[in-house]
Amino acid sequence: MVIGILGIYGLIRTTLPVAYPAGAFFLGIAMYSVGIVQLWRNSLTKYYVTSGRVIVGYQLLKKKERTMPRDRIQGIELNKSPIERLISVGHVRLESAGDTGTSRIIARNINDPQKFVHAVQAT
Repeated sequence: MVIGILGIYGLIRTTLPVAYPAGAFFLGIAMYSVGIVQLWRNSLTKYYVTSGRVIVGYQLLKKKERTMPRDRIQGIELNKSPIERLISVGHVRLESAGDTGTSRIIARNINDPQKFVHAVQAT
């Protein structure tokens, strides 16, 4: 992020011809880094649908798991951008309400999100 800001500042405030390729290079590095981190995060996150609950598991140095009972799910929202439609990925948001307030699970960048929604809705 800081590299991108410095690159944009260099593009705006300097008249040297070197600033334009250098700024583009640093902006490209920043965008590439964000993409790599997102890819890494997606590869470490697993989504499971069992007969009684939906489980999201994430493991890097420690294992983190979040569950939601299927019978408490009150809302399912499927989102796909035009680019995501082309490559058949999307986001699914599951919401439930309970005694402790609203609970939410967001399944990000999953392959065939329609299949995931059907698995959650199946009885």
